[in-house]
Amino acid sequence: MAQNASMAEFEALLNESFEMDTPEEGSVVKGKVIAIEAGQAIIDVGYKMEGRVDLKEFANPGEAPQVAVGDEVEVFLRSAENAKGEAVISREMARREEAWDRLEKAYAEEARVGAVFLYTDNRRAMPSGKFVIIQGTLFNLNGWDKRLYSKPLSFFHLQLRCLD
Repeated sequence: MAQNASMAEFEALLNESFEMDTPEEGSVVKGKVIAIEAGQAIIDVGYKMEGRVDLKEFANPGEAPQVAVGDEVEVFLRSAENAKGEAVISREMARREEAWDRLEKAYAEEARVGAVFLYTDNRRAMPSGKFVIIQGTLFNLNGWDKRLYSKPLSFFHLQLRCLD
């Protein structure tokens, strides 16, 4: 009888584990920094998944990284597992998603958004081409970010400032 009860409990736990909402690849998830080593933050995103993010992804331009063990951060889940069994995550891609959401919200509210347009041919500093910085996030206008090309021109209520 005790064995039947434990089997029923096991079956209930197993079914419960299948019902858990696991994060989708290609989405932003919350995680907790559990360690910092070798220039990377190790982040537990739950569901027995951990990944590594370079510390430079936590830094604003010209500043030191702002991350510590115990911090809760948002990261973009590119893949649940790589060849090493780790989640493939990115803080920079999560920032881009957040900026994109703010841009879409501004469009819905017909609000103006500040932007800086850049053109570079200095391949040592960054890839050459055209870029726009919208609310602190760099978007590539050379075709890498297809979302920008799929929007009508009226989507961009931008005040542009050009830099040489």
